[in-house]
Amino acid sequence: VAPNVTAGGLTKGWVGRDWVRILRHGLRQDGTAATMPAMDYQQLSDQEISDIAAYIGSFPAVDRPTPEGAAGPIFKMLVATGQF
Repeated sequence: VAPNVTAGGLTKGWVGRDWVRILRHGLRQDGTAATMPAMDYQQLSDQEISDIAAYIGSFPAVDRPTPEGAAGPIFKMLVATGQF
Protein backbone atom coordinates (compact mmCIF):
# COMPACT_ATOMS: atom_id res chain seq x y z
CA VAL A 1 0.00 0.00 0.00
CA ALA A 2 1.46 3.35 -1.00
CA PRO A 3 1.57 6.08 1.65
CA ASN A 4 -0.86 8.99 1.56
CA VAL A 5 1.34 11.84 0.30
CA THR A 6 -1.47 14.36 -0.03
CA ALA A 7 -1.55 17.43 2.22
CA GLY A 8 -3.86 15.48 4.53
CA GLY A 9 -1.35 12.67 5.00
CA LEU A 10 2.41 12.39 5.31
CA THR A 11 3.17 15.72 3.64
CA LYS A 12 0.84 17.77 5.84
CA GLY A 13 2.64 21.00 6.69
CA TRP A 14 5.67 20.24 4.54
CA VAL A 15 7.79 23.09 3.19
CA GLY A 16 10.50 23.13 0.53
CA ARG A 17 13.29 21.78 2.74
CA ASP A 18 11.12 18.76 3.65
CA TRP A 19 10.75 17.88 -0.03
CA VAL A 20 14.50 18.27 -0.59
CA ARG A 21 15.26 16.10 2.44
CA ILE A 22 12.96 13.25 1.36
CA LEU A 23 13.76 13.30 -2.35
CA ARG A 24 17.49 13.96 -2.35
CA HIS A 25 18.45 12.24 0.89
CA GLY A 26 15.66 9.76 1.66
CA LEU A 27 15.09 11.23 5.13
CA ARG A 28 11.81 11.99 6.85
CA GLN A 29 11.24 15.21 8.80
CA ASP A 30 12.43 13.51 12.00
CA GLY A 31 15.68 12.43 10.32
CA THR A 32 14.85 8.73 10.09
CA ALA A 33 15.40 6.87 6.83
CA ALA A 34 12.49 6.46 4.44
CA THR A 35 12.13 3.33 2.34
CA MET A 36 12.70 4.86 -1.05
CA PRO A 37 15.46 4.90 -3.66
CA ALA A 38 16.74 8.42 -2.87
CA MET A 39 19.88 7.84 -4.96
CA ASP A 40 17.65 7.91 -8.04
CA TYR A 41 16.53 11.45 -7.16
CA GLN A 42 19.75 13.06 -5.87
CA GLN A 43 20.39 14.85 -9.16
CA LEU A 44 16.99 16.59 -9.31
CA SER A 45 17.26 20.34 -9.67
CA ASP A 46 15.58 22.69 -7.22
CA GLN A 47 13.03 23.47 -9.93
CA GLU A 48 12.22 19.79 -10.44
CA ILE A 49 11.71 19.26 -6.71
CA SER A 50 9.51 22.34 -6.60
CA ASP A 51 7.50 20.99 -9.53
CA ILE A 52 6.99 17.63 -7.80
CA ALA A 53 5.86 19.35 -4.59
CA ALA A 54 3.47 21.58 -6.53
CA TYR A 55 2.04 18.62 -8.45
CA ILE A 56 1.43 16.55 -5.32
CA GLY A 57 0.06 19.66 -3.58
CA SER A 58 -2.47 20.13 -6.38
CA PHE A 59 -4.40 17.05 -5.24
CA PRO A 60 -7.14 17.36 -2.62
CA ALA A 61 -6.02 16.52 0.91
CA VAL A 62 -7.05 13.00 1.92
CA ASP A 63 -7.48 12.64 5.66
CA ARG A 64 -8.20 9.00 6.38
CA PRO A 65 -6.13 6.09 7.66
CA THR A 66 -3.97 4.23 5.17
CA PRO A 67 -4.34 0.45 5.35
CA GLU A 68 -1.35 -1.42 6.68
CA GLY A 69 0.83 -2.98 4.02
CA ALA A 70 2.28 -6.45 4.26
CA ALA A 71 5.64 -7.59 2.97
CA GLY A 72 5.33 -10.65 0.78
CA PRO A 73 7.89 -13.44 0.42
CA ILE A 74 9.72 -11.88 -2.56
CA PHE A 75 10.22 -8.57 -0.75
CA LYS A 76 11.42 -10.40 2.37
CA MET A 77 13.88 -12.39 0.27
CA LEU A 78 15.22 -9.22 -1.39
CA VAL A 79 15.72 -7.57 1.99
CA ALA A 80 17.35 -10.69 3.47
CA THR A 81 19.81 -10.96 0.58
CA GLY A 82 20.65 -7.24 0.60
CA GLN A 83 19.15 -6.61 -2.83
CA PHE A 84 16.65 -4.03 -1.63
